[in-house]
This record gives sequence, C-alpha cells and structure tokens, in this order.
Amino acid sequence: MNCLNQETSYAGNDETINHLEKIIVLYPDISSEFEKLRNEYNILGGTMKVYKNGVKKTGMKIKNRNNLKHWLI
Repeated sequence: MNCLNQETSYAGNDETINHLEKIIVLYPDISSEFEKLRNEYNILGGTMKVYKNGVKKTGMKIKNRNNLKHWLI
C-alpha cells in the first residue's frame, strides 16, 4: 500500500463516519444501529493509525496485506 492509498483509506473512513453521524441526527429512531457502525469505524480508523505508525517506526515496507495481522495482535 503506498502513501496515496493510505491517505485515501483514512479519508474514506473519515467520510463514512461523517455520513453515519448525519444519519444519526436525521433518523434518531434508528440511530442506535448507526451509532454501533460509527463506533466500529472509529476503531478501524484507530487500527489503521496504529499500523501506519508501526510501519513508520520500523521502516517496514508493505509488500503484502499479511503484515497487517502482526500489528493487530
């Protein structure tokens, strides 16, 4: 994954969270379902940040997605 793909992933995650927050405000009767999704996307964003920081710290080159498993444990 190159830098552009990482930034696109973060932006996509943030955009999804923004959409979920709008849905929560617009549809309060079903907001609990979307609050759960928002929380899961927040966790995903945090996981991506931890992974990115780990890659920066170690200087690891990302050649395959299996490297992600190491940082999630």
